[in-house]
Amino acid sequence: PVCAAALTNLTGARQQVADMLGVDELADTLDRNRVSREAVDAMWAACDDVVPDLVRYLNKKASLLGKERLDAWDLSAPLPGADAAVPWEDAVHTITSSFDVFSPSLGAFARAAVADRWIDGEPGPGRAQGGFCAFMPETGESRIFLTFGDARSVVTLAHELGHAWHNRWLAENPPGQRRLTSATAESASTFAETLYRDAASAAAASPDQKRRKLDEDLQAAVAYLMNIRGRYALERRLFELRREGALTPDTLRAETRRCFDHAYGGAVAHIDDMFWASKLHFYIPEFGFYNWPYTFGYLLSGALSARARAEGPAFEPVLARFLRAPGWLDASEAAREALGADLTEPAFWSSAMGPLRAKVDAFCAE
Repeated sequence: PVCAAALTNLTGARQQVADMLGVDELADTLDRNRVSREAVDAMWAACDDVVPDLVRYLNKKASLLGKERLDAWDLSAPLPGADAAVPWEDAVHTITSSFDVFSPSLGAFARAAVADRWIDGEPGPGRAQGGFCAFMPETGESRIFLTFGDARSVVTLAHELGHAWHNRWLAENPPGQRRLTSATAESASTFAETLYRDAASAAAASPDQKRRKLDEDLQAAVAYLMNIRGRYALERRLFELRREGALTPDTLRAETRRCFDHAYGGAVAHIDDMFWASKLHFYIPEFGFYNWPYTFGYLLSGALSARARAEGPAFEPVLARFLRAPGWLDASEAAREALGADLTEPAFWSSAMGPLRAKVDAFCAE
């Protein structure tokens, strides 16, 4: 009841402000992220198209785990047989080598970041998993904090090095043109992560290991394209329900089940219907709709990766122009000027889905 009362008041306050301004509940988040409504709608349309493919993956994973359907707690469960921990030197070599495939300069940048001790990754008491990259614009350098250890921390390292590389390009902008939005901040980091994931899958020593690597990739796709889709739908639904009166726990639980069941294409048997109460992102006082920009960045980096595979090193200067542009342009204008891409067309977002569908096919193959 306390959480429901909090959501009632937060949603009602935002709704009153929007009504006085003559806008809807999305106006603030779109403005904060410098993204048009048409671009977001096109993004979700592409996500909806790939749901049947992700359902195939979820059903296959359920079969591998000996279940008829997955439950919510199975979505991030590993497949039987864990990959061994990766030594630091091996992780650095694999990451930088995967960067070299796209661009030797990106690989050299990552090696310099390691050699110059930009990274604090040594495990220790009280240090949890995760990562963070801090930008030092006056020097053009970054500092990365993470706790290195298991196989997933290698992905985190590649991701944070992508952020540092993005910062390197932003440092060339004047100070007033360096601020990224949430929707564009994850583009280079997820691009770098994809380079590593592709290399790790290609280097898998056995079919079982390859399937585990594909599972890690597809877990991320489910999180970005299905789970966040459910969060977005639920948060929009809160504004509709608030006009009818106070939000109640029973109503919120029922709407959570409905929104997430639809987002998962019916492939998840048990939905966490208290997610509305446990996810702190719904309770940020200053702004709402925290999560959709991560789907935006994930798919944007997927489209960039598809172009990089097709064009090779010649794509690097094009990508560099794009990575600098969101510091002052809205996302659609930056993509149009640097990439010649139209973010309001579902076809652009669908260009990121081809490799994803290929991974589902490989995962589901006997």
